[in-house]
Amino acid sequence: MKKCDIIIPIYNAYESLVECVNSVINSTDLNKHSLILINDKSTDYRINEFLEEIKNDYKLKKLNIETLENEENLGFVRTVNKGMKKSKNDVLLLNSDTVVSDNWLDKIVNCAYSADDIATVTPFSNNATLVSIPNCLERNEIDNIDIKEYNSTLEKICGKNYYELPTGHGFCLFIKRIALDTVGFFDDQSFDKGYGEENDFCYRCLDYGFRHLLCANTIVYHKESQSFKNKKNDVLEAHLKILKERYPVYCERTEIWLRELPIKNVANRIYYALNFNNKKPNVLVLIHDWMTKTGGTTLHLKDLVKGLNDKYNFVILSVDYSNEIYNLTTIVNNQEKNIHLKNIFKYSDFCFYNEEYNLMIEEIIDDFKIDTIHIHHMKDHYFNIVDIAEKKKIKTIITLHDFYCLCPTINMLECGKKCCIDNEEKKCGECLKLLKNMDNNNIKIWQIRWHDFLKKFDTIITPSNDAKNHILKYFKDLNISVIEHGVDFKKSKYKPVIKDKINVAMIGVLCNHKGANIFEALIKQKNDKIKFHSFGYSELPSLTKNKKNYLYHGLYKRENLPTLLKDNKIDLICFFQKWPETYSYTVNEAIAAGIPILSFDIGAGAERIKKYKFGWVVDMNLNANAIISKILDIYDDKKDYNDKIVQIDKYKMKSISDMCAEYNALYDTMHNKKEYSFKNLNKYIYQSESELEKLQNILNSTKWKLINKIKFPKSLVIIVRKILKKR
Repeated sequence: MKKCDIIIPIYNAYESLVECVNSVINSTDLNKHSLILINDKSTDYRINEFLEEIKNDYKLKKLNIETLENEENLGFVRTVNKGMKKSKNDVLLLNSDTVVSDNWLDKIVNCAYSADDIATVTPFSNNATLVSIPNCLERNEIDNIDIKEYNSTLEKICGKNYYELPTGHGFCLFIKRIALDTVGFFDDQSFDKGYGEENDFCYRCLDYGFRHLLCANTIVYHKESQSFKNKKNDVLEAHLKILKERYPVYCERTEIWLRELPIKNVANRIYYALNFNNKKPNVLVLIHDWMTKTGGTTLHLKDLVKGLNDKYNFVILSVDYSNEIYNLTTIVNNQEKNIHLKNIFKYSDFCFYNEEYNLMIEEIIDDFKIDTIHIHHMKDHYFNIVDIAEKKKIKTIITLHDFYCLCPTINMLECGKKCCIDNEEKKCGECLKLLKNMDNNNIKIWQIRWHDFLKKFDTIITPSNDAKNHILKYFKDLNISVIEHGVDFKKSKYKPVIKDKINVAMIGVLCNHKGANIFEALIKQKNDKIKFHSFGYSELPSLTKNKKNYLYHGLYKRENLPTLLKDNKIDLICFFQKWPETYSYTVNEAIAAGIPILSFDIGAGAERIKKYKFGWVVDMNLNANAIISKILDIYDDKKDYNDKIVQIDKYKMKSISDMCAEYNALYDTMHNKKEYSFKNLNKYIYQSESELEKLQNILNSTKWKLINKIKFPKSLVIIVRKILKKR
């Protein structure tokens, strides 16, 4: 192996320098290689003392360490050139705010001599723009990761794979002597004290047929520009102009490289290898919708993940309906990262198995070393999942948040109108034709397949006894547990008092199956003792228009609802759901606001109202006149009304931590920990528009002015757009 001279230009930043030099001495064979320390007239007296200690240390005297002192401050570029001209060997330029570890230089040299035409080699870093990992083009904090452990991970993930770079990075830049002899040194006249000098050199190398490589099995820790943090923008602008004039084509190609990011996949592999090897169990979650985070099922999962993220790594497979693809979201230590997977062609809503999906699930389970699978919804997923889990001896849990297992229409509303869950004479054929465009009544097949599917699970959960009892009417031999959702709603101190009028409200989405049309009929009654309000999105245009006896308040944030209800003196909240909801967050919102409830006697909400006596339930077949009569009865019976408020005060809502403790007991039963690899999933990944948008934001930042100040010709812009579309 050829000798290399490590050149460290020094200007102040004492603490960083000491750490850097010690790491080089401890991690480098300085009998074979040399270390050249050049003090560029530092103003911190400790620098000279430190360099004197190195010169006088008898142990260090035996090593190839040389210290030089500039008589005047030359600046970074001239100081580096001074070192490179003094050396007759290959050189490695190293910032004084870096930290290296075992075998770093040997790996870089091996990379440099993997081909004759290599001019420079740059290792990975936590903070070096185009070679930053695991989050590309960003500063990455790695305070909690040992640099030796990080390097060990890179060696396992990357092996001896090297990647082409459009330019090297000056924080740690290995340069072959043949490149220096051919191309010359840094342009210290044009670039003076720094910024762009290594780009200028690397672009010159390209003119001579040299290449630049990334040494992917090595990382050098880099702090944030300790010595040069006060550089002025006018210096940067001047140097940008020089690069633009000299190398328009190379700068354009660098921009394309940055947009394409050929190292993106290896960076992903490194991210997951670092984060998933944290000795926490890995839970794979299936859900239909995670990206919007608005539906009740998704809100519940969000609470669950947040509450258990300190104990488990979560891998969430969902459907990105806007792009018609699968999305894999990993949540580790409260960091969320998305992988966009290729689309799997869907043949029918009634296909229960899919071979391509089967392969994808196996790759996910193997790559992420899944310990437990928890299904929250099977819409647009396939039954392959439970068979694979059984084969791999992985624990399986399914939470039935609705009645999808009984009918693909989910809400059990015959033709979208009337609840049919207990109706033995329901017309399933007509309903499937209307809602699913199916000519054949296959509901019995659906339920048989689902029954067989559910019997394979280790644990089946519903969020209420009401939901459990409805499902057991169809699947009598299932063993179902009930875990009620937890919420962290802060109870309001508001105590409603009915005065001359009773203010009645609906909250949440105003739609057909939530009883919006019933509410509309009530408003038409126009009783002087009742004023109606609604809070939330309305699917009925008529309910968005204010009337004398009705106010539409529109969308609200959950945390603002108690104040909105208090300010509008709401006395009663109504729920006219047409189907037996398995749980109701809006019931919790009403309870948190301290307001009694009037509900149809159906579903989990009514179950809780009757059990804890914080409201009234009525038959769901009542017409508008009968419901108005009930509201007036509530208005007249103030004692009964106040009793309900007392019951609300007594009621203790189940917290998210209470709920998470129950799920923790289920998850924490089987661990299958192996070292994470992320080798297979690459073939399913593609870069989404959202990722490209994120990259664009980074590239437009001040940090990337070096590239983005360059104006591209129209022909190149067209080429770039074509490339992005193919992604």
